[in-house]
Amino acid sequence: MAIFLHHYPASSFAEKVRLVLGYLQLEWQSVAIEPIAPRPSLDLLTGGYRRTPVLQIDSNIYCDTTLIVRTLAEHAFDETLFAHGFVADRVSEWADNQLIDVCRTLNMRPEAIADTIERISPGKASAFKKDRAELFKGSSKLKISPEAALSSLTTYLSQMNTSIETPFLFGDEPCVADFSVYHCLWSLAQSPLNASLLYPYVNVCDWMERMHAIGHGMNEESDEQEALDHAFDTFAELPYVTTLMLPGLKLGDFVQVTPIDYGNVSVVGELLALSPEQIILGRETDDTGGVICHFPIAGYEIQVIDD
Repeated sequence: MAIFLHHYPASSFAEKVRLVLGYLQLEWQSVAIEPIAPRPSLDLLTGGYRRTPVLQIDSNIYCDTTLIVRTLAEHAFDETLFAHGFVADRVSEWADNQLIDVCRTLNMRPEAIADTIERISPGKASAFKKDRAELFKGSSKLKISPEAALSSLTTYLSQMNTSIETPFLFGDEPCVADFSVYHCLWSLAQSPLNASLLYPYVNVCDWMERMHAIGHGMNEESDEQEALDHAFDTFAELPYVTTLMLPGLKLGDFVQVTPIDYGNVSVVGELLALSPEQIILGRETDDTGGVICHFPIAGYEIQVIDD
């Protein structure tokens, strides 16, 4: 089994997965991708899925970090990341959907945006702005004002600072909530201007240091062609999942799967399986052979494509 992570260094969601890989002590291959579209090699694997990072395990392709983290925990036979159940899962969801918008808004303030763009896409400010405008087109994301974002961040950090009583958010070991909250604040810490917003909160900063110390684990540099070749050379094996069927759907249907919040690009394929947690499609290209694409069921729309 080979694990490839398709990512770029400045991506906060990729940092979430990189730390999880380090925490789980999994060996992985690092595939550097462009921070802006197009990404033709990655599109061959994903069917055009717009968001990053993407996890590849042999010829299984996992989209969205919610599903990626759960998948990695299962592969590592880990029982700690999801040990705190519903409450920790909801904190993770809040961070990945609400806290991240606050941090993105602050990173895109006029006084911070030049540093943000240079860090993410050096020398490509115009292309980056155009790419992100397309990514969030029609979305309710990034609609809060910088002033509202700053007020929200102050509240969140104050509450977090007074509530941290253990090394990690829910105890002595980090869980999925730690990684989701951390990557949002990590994105702020990359900007000299926004990093200063964190300094007054000593407990939060100490917790961030403990998270940072986890590291990215055992990884080697790879490239897109090696990842494509590996997908082509491995058998596309469908993992076992608990079956869930939704009205109007049946296995074997030709369907499209689309994120409902942003990056609303549909991926088309054959419906191979549905579970309470994921949608699984089969796809095939000359470059990749048969691949199996996995998406979370929450936050995604699935529609049958009429003949």
